[in-house]
Amino acid sequence: MATLASDDFSEGDGTDLGGKALDVGGTWTEFSGTWEVNSAQARQTSATAGWKVAGTDVGTTNADVQVECTLAASGHSAPGPMVRGVDVNNFWHIMAQYDLTTSPPAQLILRERNGGTFT
Repeated sequence: MATLASDDFSEGDGTDLGGKALDVGGTWTEFSGTWEVNSAQARQTSATAGWKVAGTDVGTTNADVQVECTLAASGHSAPGPMVRGVDVNNFWHIMAQYDLTTSPPAQLILRERNGGTFT
């Protein structure tokens, strides 16, 4: 299967993700929040509450997705790919959730956000 999008985030720390070209594919879009390259990873830098979403259009509705995510060492973290996304209010999110206040503390969750509401 052909690779439609890939990025190793090799640009220097502090490079803005918005409009940045991927190594393979198009460019990054910051749907919400502020994103930058940090230590060869994408990192959201927004301090405000709410969903922070960045993505790229691969030009098809059906594709295999492979992502490497780093979970926060403590507190709450829910990284994962946004798929079939239109904007910050309409997408599917495959979430690797880590939250020390829940049991079990680590979960893999598939959620749909439709019209700004998770279903």
